[in-house]
Amino acid sequence: MKNIHLHILQANPLLKPYNSRLKKEFDLVLKQISEYLDTKDVDILVMEDGTRVGSAVETRIINDNVLAVTFGTKHKNFKKYFKQYVRRPVSYDLYSLSIYQKFGFPKTLLEEMLLHGVALSFEKTITKFALAKNFELNKNEVDGLINKNKKNFKLKNYNPAKWFHNAKSKPAYIGRVIGYFLVKNYLQENKDTKLDDLLKLSPKQLAKLIQIKK
Repeated sequence: MKNIHLHILQANPLLKPYNSRLKKEFDLVLKQISEYLDTKDVDILVMEDGTRVGSAVETRIINDNVLAVTFGTKHKNFKKYFKQYVRRPVSYDLYSLSIYQKFGFPKTLLEEMLLHGVALSFEKTITKFALAKNFELNKNEVDGLINKNKKNFKLKNYNPAKWFHNAKSKPAYIGRVIGYFLVKNYLQENKDTKLDDLLKLSPKQLAKLIQIKK
């Protein structure tokens, strides 16, 4: 990676006490990520929203070159899970940006599911933190979830909010969950393929490689 610029906005006094810790954590995770990705020319804007109570961190990819990270320092778990809140979204979104920069955006629901699946696997590899409870499914539950939804995989006009940002779906963020298990299953069934190999592929190439059984 090169030309990754970190901008910690300090006008809000709630963020200022975390300035040095934030820079340290960002530097560490960016160093780790640089061993895998060639993301370049990205500004990371770090800000604070004192009104945020539902989540401790949210990210927004503004365009191929700008990632905004908003923390809620008043959240009850912010101090306890500080490292996770920094490392997880940055690894996830910088992988996504590396794909958008090289290949553009996914064209089908399956392509976006697989992109999120690789992003989650990469995040887990980089941070070593466990995934959320909505990923705690057994094989039968995973197979049932995939079979139930695969009729939609070729959709081009799908609603991203419904599939990837919906905390009320069952399981929550269902598109991400399906994508994660499709990637996980593929890697388990193809021992000669490593996650590093998938990081370099476009969403279209991922969809061709990870064939869904009819």
